[in-house]
Amino acid sequence: MPLMSHPSERAYDFIIVGAGSSGAVIASRLSEVANFTVMLLEAGDDDNNWPDINIPMKAISLRRTDIDWQYMTEPQEKACHGMVDNTSYWPRGKVLGGSSALNHMQYIRGSRHDYDGWHKLGCMGWSYKDVLPYFIKSERNCQANLKRDPEYHGYKGPITVTVAEPSPIATAFLKAGEELGHAVVDPNGKNQLGM
Repeated sequence: MPLMSHPSERAYDFIIVGAGSSGAVIASRLSEVANFTVMLLEAGDDDNNWPDINIPMKAISLRRTDIDWQYMTEPQEKACHGMVDNTSYWPRGKVLGGSSALNHMQYIRGSRHDYDGWHKLGCMGWSYKDVLPYFIKSERNCQANLKRDPEYHGYKGPITVTVAEPSPIATAFLKAGEELGHAVVDPNGKNQLGM
């Protein structure tokens, strides 16, 4: 899809708002249909103007910049007690790539319990069982240490998922957790509770 700073004044079949991980994939998939016209709108900058985006350890340097919406949470009653006004800084990406540009390139689908909760609230089609096939379809998992698990992972989708070699500190942290009885888990797999 061409990148335009000022879109032409024409009609589109689909207008996708937000060029984060989800919006970019949706726009890409829709544009595969030859007769569809798709506009992908992003409020922020082109990610190519921010080379540190491609270095996960530098993600923290991108916070509170022009590519961050710089949100604060609502005051919390049961959390953020050590923070001013019981609120926490909540970085959200305002750039091509969205919040994945600010979150150290982590791929986390979210808790299955959240999806099931939305379904119980009346959002039909949003249970974890309903959305899991779309996560699998969108994923190209390249993690060599992860056994092929087609029940939870895809291997041919447009979103490449890899894992970095853990640093010595991360390795020690995980080992300490295991010694305390915590499991080291795949957060996008069957069991999401653990380290």
